[in-house]
Order: sequence, then C-alpha cells, then structure tokens
Amino acid sequence: MSRPEHSTAEETLTAAVGLRAQVVLDRVPAAVEDQHDAVHQLRTAVRRLRSLLAIFRSHFLAEEVTDLRHRLSTLGDVLGEPRDLEVAAELAGSVLEELRAGRDDEPVAEVSATLIDAVLEDRATAHATFVAWWEDHGEELTRVLEGWTEDAPVDPALTEEAAKPFLKDAVRSEVARARTMADRLEVGLLEGPDDRTLADAHRLRKAGRRLRYIAEAFTQPPAEVLGKKARRAGKRGSRLQTVLGDHRDALLLGGRARRLAVEASTPGAADDFRAFAAVAEARASSALADLPQAMTKLRSAALPTG
Repeated sequence: MSRPEHSTAEETLTAAVGLRAQVVLDRVPAAVEDQHDAVHQLRTAVRRLRSLLAIFRSHFLAEEVTDLRHRLSTLGDVLGEPRDLEVAAELAGSVLEELRAGRDDEPVAEVSATLIDAVLEDRATAHATFVAWWEDHGEELTRVLEGWTEDAPVDPALTEEAAKPFLKDAVRSEVARARTMADRLEVGLLEGPDDRTLADAHRLRKAGRRLRYIAEAFTQPPAEVLGKKARRAGKRGSRLQTVLGDHRDALLLGGRARRLAVEASTPGAADDFRAFAAVAEARASSALADLPQAMTKLRSAALPTG
C-alpha cells in the first residue's frame, strides 16, 4: 500500500484518531470479561488515543476534545490499578522463583501468601471497580467514541494543509520534548534514585511513550504518511518506555515488600520480605543498565525533514 502523500492533514488525522477510537470500543468486552491480557490491551488502546488527542488538542474543536480527554482520563485511571497489580503479581512470582533458587531452605511461604496472594486479591477488587465504572459510564462513552470514529471534530483549517509537513513537525516536536525530559534526568538515578529523579524518570517514560505512539500512528495504515526516520524515532521512544517502565515496576514491588517486612508476624518472615525486596531492587538497578544507551540514541535520532 502506497502512502497517501498528498492527503490533507484533516484526512490523515481523522483516519488515525478514528481507528484508535474504534480499537478502544472493540477491546472493551474482553476487558470487562477479564480475558487474558485484555485489561492491558484496553489500557494501551486508551493511552494511544489519549496521546493523539493530547498532541493534537489544538487542532480539534475545543469543547469536544476536552470532553473526550476527560472521559478517557477517568477510564485510564480505573484501568491503571488492575493492570499495575497484574504486572506486580507477575513480577512478584518471577522474583520469588529467583529468591527460592538462591536458597537451600523454603522459608518464603509467608512472602507468597502475604504478598502475591494479597496483590491478586487487590487486583480482583480493582477489576470489579473498572466493571462497575463501565456499567455506569460506558454507554455514554461508547456514544462519544462512536461519534469520533465516524467524524472526528477536526479544526476545519486543516482541510487546506498537507499531511506530510504537518505530521513531520509534530514528530519533531515530540522528539524535542523527549530530549528535554532526558536532559532533566541526571546520572543520580543510576546511583540511587530520590523523589526528584524518580519524577524526572516518570516524565521521560511518558514522553518516550508519546513519541512511540505518534510515530506508530503515522507510519502504519490507515494514516501511513511518514517513513523510516519517524519509525526509528518511535522505536527509540519505545526503548525508553520499556527501560524506565521495568525499573519503576521492580522498584515499586521492592517498596511493597519492605513495607510488609515491617508488618511481618515473625523476625524470620521479616527477613524473607527484605530478601525479596533486595532481589526486586536489584532488578530495578539492572533495568537501568540500558538507560544511558537509550538516552544517547534518543539524542542522536534523525528527525523527519522536508
């Protein structure tokens, strides 16, 4: 399929946003039923659409885009907790296996029961909260999303603007944004994160994700307008997202285990929780090993031109 090089910005943006609105709708039933990986898939679809709406918000009719962004933000929040707990449970099982492999005894039963089982229980509660929210608000959100799939309220001024230069400017802006976030993240993160550096890392991870999503939106059908440079920039954003996401997940899990160590029923159980935390925190540190290279690649990314 050849790229629609002479498409207008309105046509291309409408196609990209309409597709992502439809994907959200298509993924809701499986997430409500809690099929395997369905909450993750729906959350990703929501994030992709939210990213496009955020990047191009000034090019949509203000009232309509503000309304949809608010609704999707709330949906993202109720999806976030069950997904984060899902990730925590999977990671906790892997960390526990590593902890067991390094020991001759089997004194980690309380870790499994208290941490992993509790995470799974919390995850079930969080999923039920999402289902209840959808039962209350899903019909109205469906109506709104269907409107965007049929006719996204794009600013009429874009009917005369060519798609390629418009989208190249948008990708360049997102690369520059991610680079700014990278510059703010100091080497201190590699030596032991504090609240400030963790906040900087969180912002950089989100910037990398936004860069990835805009690049993928316009290097794939039905809005395949940009080419290799945009695709490569998106992959570099994706790498940052992965590295910093793995770091965050492991660090949060370690913190949860350390809090449970304080509440443990016996000194032995407290030791087990601390040992578990140490393994999780080592994984967090290991995840950062690729960060310098990922940041270097981002800074050297070739920008879409011409």
